[in-house]
Amino acid sequence: MQTTPNLGLKKPEGTDVVDIADLNGNMNVLDAEVVKKASTTTDGRMSKEDFTKLAGIAAGANNYVHPATHPASVIVQDASNRFVTDAEKAGWNAKASTAVATTSANGLMSAGDKGKLDSAVPTKTTAEITYYVRTDGNDNNAGTANTAAGAFRTIQKAVNSVPQIVNHTVTINVAAGTYSEDVILRNFITGDVFNGFILKAANNNQNATNVNSITFKYCTGRVEASGFTATTNSQEGFIALYTRMSVFTNCFVAAPSASAGIALVSSVGRVQGGAVSNRQVGIISNYYSHLYVQDVEGSGNEIGIYAATGAILCPGGIMPSATTQEFVMQGGAIFPLNGVINPWGDNTHSQRSHARAGRNASLSLANNSWTKVVFDTEWDDQLNEYDPTTGRFTAAVAGIYAIDARILITAMPSTSVMYAAIYRNNIQEQANIVHTSIGNADASVFVSGQVELAAGDYIEVFVLQFSGGTRSVPPSLPTYTNLQVTRIA
Repeated sequence: MQTTPNLGLKKPEGTDVVDIADLNGNMNVLDAEVVKKASTTTDGRMSKEDFTKLAGIAAGANNYVHPATHPASVIVQDASNRFVTDAEKAGWNAKASTAVATTSANGLMSAGDKGKLDSAVPTKTTAEITYYVRTDGNDNNAGTANTAAGAFRTIQKAVNSVPQIVNHTVTINVAAGTYSEDVILRNFITGDVFNGFILKAANNNQNATNVNSITFKYCTGRVEASGFTATTNSQEGFIALYTRMSVFTNCFVAAPSASAGIALVSSVGRVQGGAVSNRQVGIISNYYSHLYVQDVEGSGNEIGIYAATGAILCPGGIMPSATTQEFVMQGGAIFPLNGVINPWGDNTHSQRSHARAGRNASLSLANNSWTKVVFDTEWDDQLNEYDPTTGRFTAAVAGIYAIDARILITAMPSTSVMYAAIYRNNIQEQANIVHTSIGNADASVFVSGQVELAAGDYIEVFVLQFSGGTRSVPPSLPTYTNLQVTRIA
């Protein structure tokens, strides 16, 4: 017996016996199939509910095409997913490279360069500062309390803690004891005599507060050391280098040494009190320094006080004793406490000979001919000794006169020769020669010297040029063609 392929209905063949049960079974299958409804997994008849749904769908509704674009607002943003605007992107693109900057390219600053920059910008005080240093202190302390737990251990630590620009009084109080340090105050910019940087020992007794040495270097205001004893025997005990207002008060030096006890080099300052002993030089003012010394004791020095190389030292009261008490050289000067009276017995320069004048008008200079230069514009003439109409200075009193004259000549050819001369009573006294090296250029010739004049003697200045032609002193340049005469003795 065969069956149908879909429902499995039985189909008797011609030789089969027809069984009523088979027919009834086929009818039951067909009856069940007629009312069977389709599901999502099985085919079947459409229910009226599904037909209603289907009838509500428009023609072509299943032909969906996704749009090519849609507004960004349809997308929900969160902390991990955000949009970027054009402005934000442009801002990011405009930022510097993440590479470290070089001398030729912009970039990020390295940590090392930031450190250099911070150290190059000077800091400044905002209020008065007081630090404490003790032998039982610690450099890891704040330095602001006079206790073992609050004070610094070294003076240099306290110095290095002070801002470079000192606009207020800074005081470092140092307790008695020995500090094996060469203390250096360097590059501080301090205030006037009222606002300064003070290193202050606990008392003014010798050997109470000891250091190797103290140096002020490149400071541009008041810096002071008070009450210290320097123990070094290999250098100056106290020295100021290129410092404008250095003060050493009640300081002591006793260790024997070939170096000076206290020294100022290209500085201005004061040494007061204390003592210097056993030094080759007790106190020296050197290289254009100006030093005032008051009541400094001491003994056993080779030279007590010493001024050299254009420096001035002004002693007052007791000075360190020495084999040679005072010594000067190379233009140094030691002045007494009350100052110096000039060689003429007064301190009023207006009572002494001095005249200055310049040439304002042009002056023609013939070739190979001495021509007198009349300085026609008078600036100073204390005793009315210079005549701007004749160019003649006539001494009112006898003495030694310093004379300086310079003359500008226009358009001198190369390899030309110019002379300038001082004439006393119409006789050549001193002369100077100048050879030109640049062609067709203005050139100056000058002459200076000291001339002894009797009362009534007169001075004139003459010029001579060898250029092959007439030349001239240009007009309206008196600062280039001028004369100065000053009595010096």
